[in-house]
Amino acid sequence: MNSLNKGSGMAAEPYDDHGFYGGDGQGFADYVIPILKQVDSSIHAITNTIIDLKGDRAFCESQWSVVHRLKKPDGDFLDFWHQGRYLDIFEKRGGEWRILCRTIVNDMDRLLRTKDMRSFMGEGAPASDNNRAHRGGRKPNDPVFSGFNLQKLVHDRTPIEDLWSPFYALDQIL
Repeated sequence: MNSLNKGSGMAAEPYDDHGFYGGDGQGFADYVIPILKQVDSSIHAITNTIIDLKGDRAFCESQWSVVHRLKKPDGDFLDFWHQGRYLDIFEKRGGEWRILCRTIVNDMDRLLRTKDMRSFMGEGAPASDNNRAHRGGRKPNDPVFSGFNLQKLVHDRTPIEDLWSPFYALDQIL
């Protein structure tokens, strides 16, 4: 039984309620990592944290924004973009702050049909290699895995004078 009440005499066990999962943090990781491997790519950002500190406990609210890109059979994508807040209780144990309880609040969801822009702006694009940003990907292809060898990936680039014209042109053909 999970107990978050310090006065109950029972040790409080960490708990994560993600809406689609409720249980301990390790169980959540075991559940969600294989699911995330099924998406083409994803971005997860956490911002605007508010903290109410009381001794060895803290109540926090943090906003999150997540985009999961799902590949469709026709090669295009569905972007599942959802935003909300983490409501967390942190507790300091053994000198370390740990999440004791996390509850997810969903505030906004969108499902967007989108084209695979990599064919226009990334791999296989007609643009000069000099003006192409690195494309993120799963391990081991993401540039982050270059670590301290990052300098091998950077090079001088010629500034693009009219950055937005190609986007307006793409809008006409998509």
